Amino acid sequence: MLKNYFKIAFRNLLRHKGFSFINIAGLAIGLACCILVALFIIDELSYDRYSEDSNRVYRVVKDFVNDDGSKLPDATTPPAIGAAIQTDIPEIEHVARLMPGWGNKFFVRNGEKKFIEENIYKADSSIFDVFTFKFLKGDPKTALQPPNAIVLTESAANKYF
Repeated sequence: MLKNYFKIAFRNLLRHKGFSFINIAGLAIGLACCILVALFIIDELSYDRYSEDSNRVYRVVKDFVNDDGSKLPDATTPPAIGAAIQTDIPEIEHVARLMPGWGNKFFVRNGEKKFIEENIYKADSSIFDVFTFKFLKGDPKTALQPPNAIVLTESAANKYF
């Protein structure tokens, strides 16, 4: 019985080629659009979800206004904003500031080993109060307390030491 249904459907597809092409193309385009929308939504909902309290973490952004009046969204803010937010808004529990290296190259040396690194971030010691990272060694509470302290990924530690 099922074999007969497929045979009739195939014959109708061959008999009405233009109509079949329009239907199949519309179905394919519709499915592709649904998949793209679903992938976009999944990506947006998964942003910064690696942290335990990700629903309580917010990012401060501002609009950079060009000379012609157009606005460009920008996530960089002056360093003093962190302290001002902490003192002026009592609901804020912790403030963490990150500063990327902006493509600068940093010289790292361990004994005779010398490296040039590009992807280095500067961060406040409160970064581990806001975000959750798994530590292999050390304590997140005291990791960045002393000046010039660093936190390394496992691959960077293996590379340097």
